[in-house]
Amino acid sequence: MLLSFHVANHRSLRDEQRLSLVPPHVRARGGLSAVPVTGIFGANAAGKSSLLDALGRMRREIRNDEPGKNGARTPFALDPDSRARPTRYVVELLLGGSRFEYGYSVDDAHITEEWLYQSASAERTGRVVFERTGMARGCAFPPAPLRASAETVAADRLLLPAAADAGQQEAQRVYDWFGALCVYPDQFDGRCAVNQNRLDRLSMLLRAMDTGVDKVVVRPGGAVVAGEVRGGRGPSTCSGEGDSWMDELAFRSGPLGMLAASDLSGGTRTLVKLCLAVLATMDAGNVLVVDDFGAGLHLYVSRAVVDSFQERRTNPRNAQLIFASHDSGLMDRIRGDRVLRRDQVWFVEKDGDGASRLYPVSDFGVEEEAASGAAAGAASDS
Repeated sequence: MLLSFHVANHRSLRDEQRLSLVPPHVRARGGLSAVPVTGIFGANAAGKSSLLDALGRMRREIRNDEPGKNGARTPFALDPDSRARPTRYVVELLLGGSRFEYGYSVDDAHITEEWLYQSASAERTGRVVFERTGMARGCAFPPAPLRASAETVAADRLLLPAAADAGQQEAQRVYDWFGALCVYPDQFDGRCAVNQNRLDRLSMLLRAMDTGVDKVVVRPGGAVVAGEVRGGRGPSTCSGEGDSWMDELAFRSGPLGMLAASDLSGGTRTLVKLCLAVLATMDAGNVLVVDDFGAGLHLYVSRAVVDSFQERRTNPRNAQLIFASHDSGLMDRIRGDRVLRRDQVWFVEKDGDGASRLYPVSDFGVEEEAASGAAAGAASDS
């Protein structure tokens, strides 16, 4: 479970911004339960994509063990001093009843700091799994058998993947969490998510959403992978070519018979891909990150996806959805019910220097209906 994410000096995010998925009243009493859905809204070019891209960048750098490689780091561009400052990423996780904080800072040449802390979920302080400043040999890394491995990690490489490879249990749990993190659509290949169980559930979803599709099957001779790619040092996505995996599926549509993916509308193809990402994330009990959520979909369909994460019956493993959207309807009521609570809505806006600032609607301290109106105005301002 993701509790919070911090980032500084990444694209339009100059100063450190913190996205907390723990409601303020829960954190105030020492609790660590997180909301299942978080929506991020704002005007065009406000910085919504920068925030989600930062989490995706962190995942790629950890799973590929290539932080900032070949000038890939993208510090804040409107301040020339930002290039000299490191980029910083931090996640706070709740895994198996333990709270973890993992983070690192990276400049154009080195990992300037990296750390992993663990504590009991109710504790504010815990033990140091490892800490690193500058060269890896300066870190504290119990148990002793792993210290030799830590000292061999180059200054431009992360310690977390090496610790996971060496069998360090806490590092392995955090590393695996990043492997299951799904950043849609850039780091998702449906070829990895297709298996018979998910095709059956996908068919049920498409029927419930009144798409005209009754059943989804693998075409005769289709070689789509059954199951998910697990383990390994590389990304957990498959190496499929774009969305070509969808051509290996067939879609039964009542009296029309079996249709190819190319016969479906663009919106239905988008929905098929998104629903597979949703199902794979729910099976893993992890986090699905979606930029431009709702684009090409009817508002009621977007609402159905959100509701699937909100309901315990359909989300028993407490998977989470984090999305950015321009659709202010997702902050309002649909058929009488509010889609998102105030503690699930965040805004992004730019200041006079062009730097993005992230803040929750709960900061307004106003009644829910008034906050919803302000949110809709902010989201529609472009």
